[in-house]
Amino acid sequence: NKLADAALQQSEADEASVMLPAPEGEALVVAAVRGAGRGYLAGERVPLAMGVAGWVARFREMLELKGEVRDPRFTPLHPRPEIRHALCVPMLAGNDFIGVLNVNVTRQRRPFTLRDAKALSILAGLGAAALQSARLLAQVQADEKRFRALIENASDAIALASADGTILYDSPAVTPVLGYAVGERTGQPFFELVHPDDLPDVTQRFAQIVQQPGALVTAQLRYRHKD
Repeated sequence: NKLADAALQQSEADEASVMLPAPEGEALVVAAVRGAGRGYLAGERVPLAMGVAGWVARFREMLELKGEVRDPRFTPLHPRPEIRHALCVPMLAGNDFIGVLNVNVTRQRRPFTLRDAKALSILAGLGAAALQSARLLAQVQADEKRFRALIENASDAIALASADGTILYDSPAVTPVLGYAVGERTGQPFFELVHPDDLPDVTQRFAQIVQQPGALVTAQLRYRHKD
């Protein structure tokens, strides 16, 4: 919505829309739309193989149109001869296609200039980066939610510790396994409850994990129960 508003203001156009890829990747979905009487288009799906926006999405090139479109390569799905000028800009974040930004002019005014096209291209890039960041954040949050669901329902006690051995998290199973309440050990040193005879081996293995991120290290040790 912010991107559509900014595009409308920047280009001094009459209409603007942002189209994003559908989940299955075979169509574009109108995610935001601005312009008198254009609200009904929100959520409309446009096949990637058809229309002006579909062409821009496939070839990732900016397209400037003047007057009625007659080129068969990107004939609009719904021709609108009242559009005098239009700019369709691919939204790219690096090599990733994020969507298409469109602006239309229906009133009498000057054509879009190279400066207009450049400004809209920069705006599309900023919008693409913001949308990609939002998607990545949503994915991280979803992954974290699934991760928590897995470890919080596991019968094994699972602990997360910092590189210096401070306990950051205990799963709920720590109570039936070791007798400690969830959060009771948070901030405490993991090693202080290890049996003294096992401590040298455990600290050596822990150091190995810190030095080799991603390594899997196993050990058997005695750990003091709360009682």
